Amino acid sequence: MAGQRHTDGRVARGQRTRDAIVEAHAALLREGVLKPTGKVVAERAGVSLRTLWLNYKDTETLLAATTAYWLEADAALRVDVDATLSLEARIEQYLDMRVRRLEHLAPAARSAALGEPFSVALQDSRRQHVERVQHDLEAVFAPGSRRPAICAPSSPQRCSSRRAGPPGRHCAMTSVSTWKPRGPRCVSLCCACCGADRHRDCGQHLR
Repeated sequence: MAGQRHTDGRVARGQRTRDAIVEAHAALLREGVLKPTGKVVAERAGVSLRTLWLNYKDTETLLAATTAYWLEADAALRVDVDATLSLEARIEQYLDMRVRRLEHLAPAARSAALGEPFSVALQDSRRQHVERVQHDLEAVFAPGSRRPAICAPSSPQRCSSRRAGPPGRHCAMTSVSTWKPRGPRCVSLCCACCGADRHRDCGQHLR
């Protein structure tokens, strides 16, 4: 029994250490340190560099843990939108939710944009976020309603989603890396994800 308690305590300490490392990494991203070194992360977490790499064997493993942290935090911000509401009401509630989630994810996305071409963990994280957006859109704008296009900007450079596929296809998530609050929102999912100020800045809108 004593041996079991000792083992359980060691496992718990190890998990606390891993959590502290991931939280330190996430905190640095929030502060604008987009590519923190292992040494910087370890110092923020209050552990040695050796301890960091004993728990996360390489950068890719650390990135996988940190993206899981952001995915979990993003899921906590999701709210259900009643699909029986009017289209206008659903759009408004969906946009309110997307704003909160995009603001939360922006620091991580800015960092991910630098490493995504070289990291399977970051590529997988983007895929999961895009799938969440698609799922939410389908849930909110159910069959039988006029479903909005995710985005098809007239100027492809307005939408950073071209890295993940055809221009505009996944704009509702992937443009988070450059998203920032703008002026009055137009009643369009496209504008919400591109950050456009006016209807003319987006190519396809609700009809």
